[in-house]
Amino acid sequence: MSIVGNASVDVEVTANNTASIPTAEFTNNRNYVQVSKVDAASNEELKGATIQVLRELVDGEITSDTTFSIDQTGKVTATGSTTTDENGNEVLLIKDNKTHIEVSKVDIADGEELEGATIQILRKLDENEVKSGEKTYVTINEIEYEVVEEWVSEKNKTHVVEGLLTGTEYTLHEEVAPDGYLVTSGMKTETKSC
Repeated sequence: MSIVGNASVDVEVTANNTASIPTAEFTNNRNYVQVSKVDAASNEELKGATIQVLRELVDGEITSDTTFSIDQTGKVTATGSTTTDENGNEVLLIKDNKTHIEVSKVDIADGEELEGATIQILRKLDENEVKSGEKTYVTINEIEYEVVEEWVSEKNKTHVVEGLLTGTEYTLHEEVAPDGYLVTSGMKTETKSC
């Protein structure tokens, strides 16, 4: 018989120095945690998320952005949100907000929003990146870009863009200026996670 982990077995020794070792069967059930990465607004599952679970060596705690621990019975205690799945299993929810930016085309003299500018948000293609037939691309100064978002500015209306990737550099590009104005040069920006 072999015992793995913390277990004890009583051994009885008789007067004639023979030992009686009982037969025992030990079953280790694996604890598991389901993790679901969802949009904070819609609670819809987000595909393509990379979640890293880190094992902290102090006190055996398991940590990530949301700290949680699992007891011997498999109960999950978490600092974040939890729910249950259709089978009654506890699921750790990691909620994520989309990136959100607001863009306005304004007159430099009076700050009034202008209509009629065609504005694009561009992402420079990586050196060996293959173009997708479903996306739009432009070449500016011999550099290939994906057109991530394009719109025509409206008077008194800010344009909202959601879902830009964090850690990615984008160029705000004015393709066509409003009547009576010159085209502004591109402005580079990078979205960062908070």
